[in-house]
Amino acid sequence: MSWNRGPFRMGMGIFVVTVAAVMAMGGAHLTAQPSASAPLRFEFKASKTRLDKEEAEKGNKTISTQSWAFKVELKNNNFADLTDLEVRYKIFVRGDDGSSTRSKQDVKIEAGTHTIESIKQNSTIEFVTKPVTLSSSQLDSDYYYTDGSRSKKKDTIYGIWIKVFQNGNEVAQFLTPSSIEGKVSWD
Repeated sequence: MSWNRGPFRMGMGIFVVTVAAVMAMGGAHLTAQPSASAPLRFEFKASKTRLDKEEAEKGNKTISTQSWAFKVELKNNNFADLTDLEVRYKIFVRGDDGSSTRSKQDVKIEAGTHTIESIKQNSTIEFVTKPVTLSSSQLDSDYYYTDGSRSKKKDTIYGIWIKVFQNGNEVAQFLTPSSIEGKVSWD
């Protein structure tokens, strides 16, 4: 590689541009419009946050209801500012019926969207998803269910799947934890 040439990574290809060619254009900077099929590059972070908690005693058991949401950070790692992005997400909640087998536990899906009008290159946007409700129950000591169910039942957040769309085309996606890949479906 000579001193007057340099590779620039844009989208899915590498373009070699001479410094002389850039200077001939008046020193203008390069911009790239990603194609509809090329994925865009984002950095994702999603962390669970508890919004509130309520507990109540009902007879011989304690019932707790909690509201949780994800705080999502989306960083634009592209070489250009982006506009008109739609973030679609699905939060997977695993219900607990107290049985000893996981096959009887169902996964509920809470879906939502967030619109991003514009995001500058190398900048980060944060948003909070719609809340999901988790419930748990605990029998008092010395009590048990006659059908053999566990005395403690607790719903859990199984994960979140985020897809980013621009002009109706999917341009990026994020799934956490990665261990649920293949176990949940977007449809």
